Amino acid sequence: MASSNIRKFLVGQVVAKGSERIPSVQVRVPKMVLDKYLLMYFNHPDQFWAAETPETQSKVGDIVKIQELEERASPTITHQVHEHVFKTGEIRDPVTGKRCRGMKYVDEEFRDSVQSKIENESGKWFS
Repeated sequence: MASSNIRKFLVGQVVAKGSERIPSVQVRVPKMVLDKYLLMYFNHPDQFWAAETPETQSKVGDIVKIQELEERASPTITHQVHEHVFKTGEIRDPVTGKRCRGMKYVDEEFRDSVQSKIENESGKWFS
């Protein structure tokens, strides 16, 4: 009985988009498998097709959480995108919630003020 709940939710990376008829994505989920001879774990990823809803539209590279469907939507689609964990290009520190680039935080207020100055002064340069 406990084994039925083990794979209820999975976290993986979107590697491909599906057809437009049934909006879906292919998600690669890492799985660690023990090699009995070396007694070491190695990565053997599984790939699942997951259906999308308009609220959970994702791009290639996004990290998503998928949930197994009770009834298959098609012969290949076995899961559904439950939520986004991380979106591609929008890197945020999970503890503080601030945007970051590498190991440094991005000061969004300063960035917006510089951008507004550039937009206001750009008319003077090109007129």
